[in-house]
Amino acid sequence: MRKIVSLAILAIAAFTFSGCSGDENDSESSIIATIGGERFTFDQFAVLHDTYTIDDIEYELITVGGISSTSVNEILFDVTKGITGTENVEHIRFKLDGEYYYGYTDGDFNVNITSNSPNGHRIVGTFSGNIHSENTNRTLIVTHGSLNIIVN
Repeated sequence: MRKIVSLAILAIAAFTFSGCSGDENDSESSIIATIGGERFTFDQFAVLHDTYTIDDIEYELITVGGISSTSVNEILFDVTKGITGTENVEHIRFKLDGEYYYGYTDGDFNVNITSNSPNGHRIVGTFSGNIHSENTNRTLIVTHGSLNIIVN
């Protein structure tokens, strides 16, 4: 699990410093959520691929980053390729107005990946729950979260 967290940190750094690439401006991809009562649409994407091994089994980790073309807001999460359900995503990170918030799926945040092609072409799911700022101890409620990402 520590390796997943390390990979996520590397992916965050890569996404933050490299901007969008890969599926950038894909009109069929979307991430939408109501956060703290405000509707957010993330419409530009970066998809990064990496691998990790647990108990001699190799998994492909897909990191999806989305930004809003009309603001400085971001979303970032990792999904293991080919696995659906509620235990695939460990956490989601949001950057809203310059402040970072985290939703951890072992707490009060839920992510359900409903489609995750082993061929890696599309990831579909929903998410909701509380996200917490580690700097200000502020909590925001996320509702109506949905993602539909084409992965190349």
